[in-house]
Amino acid sequence: RGLRVAVKMLISDFAENSTQYQDFVHEIELLSKLRHPLLVTFLGVQIDGEPPCIVTEMMEGGSIEDLYVGKEKETGNPWFATRRQVHGWMCDVLRALRFLHEGSRCIIHRDIKPANIMLTKEWTWAKLG
Repeated sequence: RGLRVAVKMLISDFAENSTQYQDFVHEIELLSKLRHPLLVTFLGVQIDGEPPCIVTEMMEGGSIEDLYVGKEKETGNPWFATRRQVHGWMCDVLRALRFLHEGSRCIIHRDIKPANIMLTKEWTWAKLG
């Protein structure tokens, strides 16, 4: 049985000489060098065909946004994680951010939101995507 992965297809019409394309290539170069247990693992990229795709580890729990929206649809009422869950997830995110900000890396994420905080299947751990 193979490794389950997530494939993010980029829906964008950027030409190879555009600033947007150059930013994308820079981000891929950066992601390929980062390894931390609380960052979603980057596995590869496909930029030759259309559309470009990013391949990462599969986070079985989905995003925090997916969790909240899904639970609300299920029950018809707003759903709230426990304080313990939220505390754990935020500590994980802060550890990931500390790693990104440390030393010569000094990487600024710029897009921290519930859709970019991914959960393990049991919602035990959160990883920054």
